[in-house]
Amino acid sequence: MGATCFATSLSLIASLRTHSIVSMQLPTTALYAGLLGLMHLGLAMRVGTPRTTTSLTLGRAATPLTPEAERLASFVAWVPLSLLLLALSEAGGFALPAIHAAGASLVLARILHAAGIRADGTSTQANFVGATLNSLVVFGLSLGLLAMGVNATR
Repeated sequence: MGATCFATSLSLIASLRTHSIVSMQLPTTALYAGLLGLMHLGLAMRVGTPRTTTSLTLGRAATPLTPEAERLASFVAWVPLSLLLLALSEAGGFALPAIHAAGASLVLARILHAAGIRADGTSTQANFVGATLNSLVVFGLSLGLLAMGVNATR
């Protein structure tokens, strides 16, 4: 199964040469979605690898979440909405520097948040800053989209 998935990925990458990137409607969001997708894989692998060595495939066995699982859970809770808001903002014509600022801030927020969770499960200031920054990105994009929607209905 892994080999098939890898081969499919390679054929998808090869097909990019035949399709014009210029025709992509959301190239800036694609950039940050790609970065965050790779980050997601890294976080997920850190959760999955110990599960395969302990044969624990489902559930938590009545133990608290590991720091790795906490990082992944937070990522999964915040990134999809953040990327959706970023894509809608880009499609809606927000200024490119604002889109890049939001996308780069989102990537930085997720790095800080993950790095701010210590191995013993406690958090550092980086965790708080990352969570706050991610919240501010969602808040800013949401307000911008709300204003765009209000103006469009007039």
